[in-house]
Amino acid sequence: MRDMLFISHANPEDDEFSRWLSLQLAKEGYPVWCDLTKLLGGEDFWKDIEHAIRERTCKFLYVLSRISNQKHGPLQELQVAQNVARDLSLKDFIIPLLIDDLPHSETNIQLSRIIAIPCKMGWAKGLSYCWKN
Repeated sequence: MRDMLFISHANPEDDEFSRWLSLQLAKEGYPVWCDLTKLLGGEDFWKDIEHAIRERTCKFLYVLSRISNQKHGPLQELQVAQNVARDLSLKDFIIPLLIDDLPHSETNIQLSRIIAIPCKMGWAKGLSYCWKN
């Protein structure tokens, strides 16, 4: 059952925004998977992450920053999400959320064709943009 929003981010660099977003979405009633709220300790976290993306995720929210644009972990999660989207023909499955001044020309090739929601001018403003679309 695909009923969950998955938040992918660079840890620990993008933790503050990711925690805030997780709490805002949960407050609105959305089931959210984010390592900051789901992983407690002792888990095989890559196994849990992969299962969450492959089996439960309805939207994959990629916190796009200068760090996540290059960091191995978030890019691995993004690759799994792209495979899921391709294999299941899911439209608009991956949603990048731009939180810093990363120029579009430097965006990782895996995300360069997807429009990012601008959150760098204010997190609440970016979240309100999500509700409009």
